[in-house]
Amino acid sequence: AVIMDIQKLEQRQVALLSQLQSLKCKVQDLATHHGVKIDNVDTVANVVIVSSPTALPLSTVILQKLLAKHGHHCTFSTHVHSSFSGSIPENVCKWLKQYNTGVYTSREGLIISIMITNDDVPMLKVDGIKHVAISGDGNIARYLCRSFLPSLYDESDPVTTTEIDSLIDSIEVGFVNGSNREQSAILRNCNAKIGKSQWFNGDKVSLADIVLFSAIKLTGTAGSLPSNVQRWFKSCASHDGFSELSSIL
Repeated sequence: AVIMDIQKLEQRQVALLSQLQSLKCKVQDLATHHGVKIDNVDTVANVVIVSSPTALPLSTVILQKLLAKHGHHCTFSTHVHSSFSGSIPENVCKWLKQYNTGVYTSREGLIISIMITNDDVPMLKVDGIKHVAISGDGNIARYLCRSFLPSLYDESDPVTTTEIDSLIDSIEVGFVNGSNREQSAILRNCNAKIGKSQWFNGDKVSLADIVLFSAIKLTGTAGSLPSNVQRWFKSCASHDGFSELSSIL
């Protein structure tokens, strides 16, 4: 009975955080529409992502490091939900303990929490009232970039944005859960796109690099990469934020 009560409280907490964030966004939108300025007394934003330990939102792990580097007050924490049933790989367990910092009470910045559950696909609940959720590592990363780090996903450049969207969609559909043949086809396309460039879209890192790198790490396909992708992958591995994944996978 006690365990059931704790589970209900945890579920209620996650739902309330999502609802509060949703209400805050709606109030800000209404204020902007009517020309009303609202002083930000509480500028904290809570993002809760649920996932299994074998399908972690790796792109978010990289993004939280890059957010801090770009001057954002970002706190990252991990928790294991009481309803989780299963084993956690040793390396993932050590990584989770590193960020299991308890309750965060600051009233500014961004709080990203990863909740380990039995969900096979990472999921972020955006609108707690309508129960709208974003599913998949790449889609979650796209939402976070649009909201908090738009420099990695420049919507003012429709060509680049379309290329990033196309890559994310192909990774979500055909790479993470695809066959070897589908994975090889996507990697060949990426190999041609990268060419001699340092990054997927030229001379600076973008959301495309983050999502592709995370997918390769998650699927364990780093040992069979085409030449250009292999060179790019090694370059990414030593870059700020990307190196964080070496402690997980």
